[in-house]
Amino acid sequence: MIGGLEAKEKERAKLRDCLKLLYEREGALEPAIRGMLRVLGAHVEDPVEKNKEDGWITVKIGENILEGVLEIKSTRKDSFDQEGVRQLLDWVGRGVELRSKKYKGIFIGNSSVDKPVNERPWPFSDDWKKSVELHDFIALKTEDIYVLYLLKTKNLLDSNKFWNDFFSAKGIFDMKPYWEKLSPSESSEETPTT
Repeated sequence: MIGGLEAKEKERAKLRDCLKLLYEREGALEPAIRGMLRVLGAHVEDPVEKNKEDGWITVKIGENILEGVLEIKSTRKDSFDQEGVRQLLDWVGRGVELRSKKYKGIFIGNSSVDKPVNERPWPFSDDWKKSVELHDFIALKTEDIYVLYLLKTKNLLDSNKFWNDFFSAKGIFDMKPYWEKLSPSESSEETPTT
């Protein structure tokens, strides 16, 4: 009986982490994202300095090493402004300055956090998208991390293919193939709500 209770408590804790991906802001969101990236197979360094980059990410696939720097943003607004792009540009510069490497800029955002996930509008304006593409950054929503997590737990995610595709992309990452791997009922039914 105790073993079953412990298993249920662990399951509930995982669900709470997923809810953080979808509804939290700032301080609680950042460690939740880093934790999920680790579940997806990345090595993620926590930030060392306050108010700087939100983490450094490394993925090793065979002999290939993929490296990025994170900017994790949350807002109650329906769309992201240029502040996150400017900050990410600074973090890439810090990678060159402090680590003598050019890291891939990775933006992960949670917008309209006060709205249910299925009522949130598209958060990336055309100007924002163009800016991210010109800087060779990659961006995705926290909901997308949740979908990747679901696929991983169901053994439906080829992590190596995902990371290769992710690091070779620029602009808004195309999540359509990953969303399609979940049946329509699963993608809507399994999204936790508050």
